Amino acid sequence: MSAFWDHAPFLTGCSIATLSDPITAGLRFAHGSGATAATTTTGHHIGALYVQNISPISSAALTGPTQALLSTQAEFTVSLNEAAGPGGVIVGLASSNGPDTFQGTQGGTNVTTITIPSGSASGTFWLTPGGASGNRNISITTSPTLTYPGSPLVYDAMPTATTYAISGAAGGHQLVPATWTMTLTGGDFSGTITATPGGGIGQCQIYLPSLITFTGNGTLSKTFTFTPLSVDVVIYTFTNSGGLSNPSPVTYTATGEYLQDTFSGTAGTPIQSYSSNALPGIPTGST
Repeated sequence: MSAFWDHAPFLTGCSIATLSDPITAGLRFAHGSGATAATTTTGHHIGALYVQNISPISSAALTGPTQALLSTQAEFTVSLNEAAGPGGVIVGLASSNGPDTFQGTQGGTNVTTITIPSGSASGTFWLTPGGASGNRNISITTSPTLTYPGSPLVYDAMPTATTYAISGAAGGHQLVPATWTMTLTGGDFSGTITATPGGGIGQCQIYLPSLITFTGNGTLSKTFTFTPLSVDVVIYTFTNSGGLSNPSPVTYTATGEYLQDTFSGTAGTPIQSYSSNALPGIPTGST
C-alpha cells in the first residue's frame, strides 16, 4: 500500500512570537483544495519560530605550502570565516606563472574555479606547476566578493636536487647513539636515501641499513641515528632511489666508554658488595 499527497500544502500566513510568549501563535498551513486553514492548536502548524542572527561571510583565507618539487602537486585550502550560505561561494584561482594549472581534486581535470558548498566553511584545490621552476604568486577571488587574507601566496616550485651531503661527528663512545644529517643540494627530492653500514672488525654498527625518505615537500634535510655496539670503526656508504650523485663513504670511530665508580667504600666490606655505575645500554652489574 502506498500513500501520496495530491496537493502540496502552502503557507497562508504567519505571526511573530517573542521568547516569553506561550506557544499560541506561529506558521499555519492550509490544504491546497482551499480547506479551512489550521489553527494555532490544530492541523499542520509550527508553534513558535526563532531566528538567529548569523554574521555574514566577510573573508576567505588562503593557506598552503610555500615550496615543493616542480613535479609535485600541491594542496591549498580556502577557509571562510562563516559557513557558506545558499548557492555556496565560488572561488576563482589564478597563478602569476602562466603554465600552472589547478585541479578541484588530486589528479583531476583542470579547473579555474571551485565552489565551497552551502553549509561548508572551507574548500580545497591542487596546483600543478608548469614551465620553469621558481617562485609564483597563487591568488584567489570569490563571488560574492570578500577579503582574502593570505592571498597572494608565494609558492616556490623547486627543481630536483643534484646531490646531498652528510654531516655529523666522526666518532664517539660505544653504545652511545650518534646522529648524522643528510642535506639536499640544488633543490628538492622525492625518494629514499639508504645508509648502509660496513667495515670494521667487530661490526660496531647496527647491522640493518637506515632508510631515509624524502617526499618532495620542501623538507631539504633529515637526520638518522645509529648506535655503535663495540669499540670499532664503521664505514657508511650511501645510495638513493633517484638520480642524485652520492657522497663519498663516511667513517665513524667508536671508542671505549669508561666511567669512574663514585661509591664510598667501608673498611672491612668486600668490594664485591657494591654496584658499579651503569654503562649506556648495559644494566648495572656488581663489581
